Amino acid sequence: MTEMQLISVNIGKTRAIHGAKASGRTGIYKLPVSEPVRISRDGLAGDAICDTENHGGIDQAVYVFGTPDYAWWSQELAQDLAPGTFGENLTISDLESATFSIGDRLHIGEVILEVTAPRIPCGTLAARMGDSTFAKRFRHAERPGLYCRVIHEGHIQSGDEVTFEPFAGETITAIEMFRAFYEKQLDEATLRRHLAAPIAIRDRVEKERKLAELVDSFETARLRAERLRSDHFSDLRSLHSDVEAMEPLWGVLPEQITRESMKVDLDLWTSAGFGRWMFYRREDHRFVGRCGVQRSTIEDTEEIELLYGLLPEFWGAGLGVEMTVAILGWMSHRHPSVKSIVATVKPENARSRRVVEKSGFVFEREVIYFDLPHLLFRFRNSST
Repeated sequence: MTEMQLISVNIGKTRAIHGAKASGRTGIYKLPVSEPVRISRDGLAGDAICDTENHGGIDQAVYVFGTPDYAWWSQELAQDLAPGTFGENLTISDLESATFSIGDRLHIGEVILEVTAPRIPCGTLAARMGDSTFAKRFRHAERPGLYCRVIHEGHIQSGDEVTFEPFAGETITAIEMFRAFYEKQLDEATLRRHLAAPIAIRDRVEKERKLAELVDSFETARLRAERLRSDHFSDLRSLHSDVEAMEPLWGVLPEQITRESMKVDLDLWTSAGFGRWMFYRREDHRFVGRCGVQRSTIEDTEEIELLYGLLPEFWGAGLGVEMTVAILGWMSHRHPSVKSIVATVKPENARSRRVVEKSGFVFEREVIYFDLPHLLFRFRNSST
């Protein structure tokens, strides 16, 4: 473990500030103290945190900044910068924040801190520095300092030794997390990597929201797909009770059957990670139909089967093909191990036959399914 030294412990009192938060109050003006200071899960005793929406809390209880980063800024700004200038609680020698990873720990006497996030510059920092462009400069400098949670409470004092302990598990670097904040969109793999690390709760909540949006919905040229949820019941019911829509399939379904089938579909999402999607027109969010896959046994063979249903008012516009192609693409991307998907169509259902053929399915054979003759079509995943 690498040894450093605690150069300064800095405490801020509430004071007025102009050009920052609407409250006009801040605790960013921090000054060094020489006496021992207690650190608890909530931070340093006596330290003011005014913007509790963005600062403080158990995952951002302590902000640390290093002397190498201060030296760089002093040269950049052509002035000496005293400890606490950037609003940090602890100023530590030989600490370069860009080299740290989320989950790394700092041991200071009996106190143990764990890195949770880089500092994202805001208007308060710009106001503190007297430079309206400083948040942008701070971003591009990529020397953000580190927020920490308190793993073990205790007292610290300037001059204490600081020992570095690297995180043992899978994680991300603080600078990677810092850069990701400015990205307009993060892909699923990146979001999952961040969520696997012990990141701060504010960032975790936001990334979980983004992941849910990414995984639980997507858009095509004209449609928005939403993973089936219990609150979709009324829309699903409108499809199941539509005589014209259901006649080529199994006929109008009673409400109890809709409820039971929805439960089966929701359970499939939990167990298999795939299932049915509800499709809505993007321009006005009108319900169009549903499309998805399920596990089926067809003539003693286990298959992944595509099913779709479209409200009659949307027939003839190519939306059935758009839904089907979207589901096939989603399955190829998210479940590449599924090598083929089948679709069964009653021989007299010419409309559904056109949809599956235009979507890339190829006729394979005639089968008996639910005691009725059907045509079985198969789509093969070319990416496998």
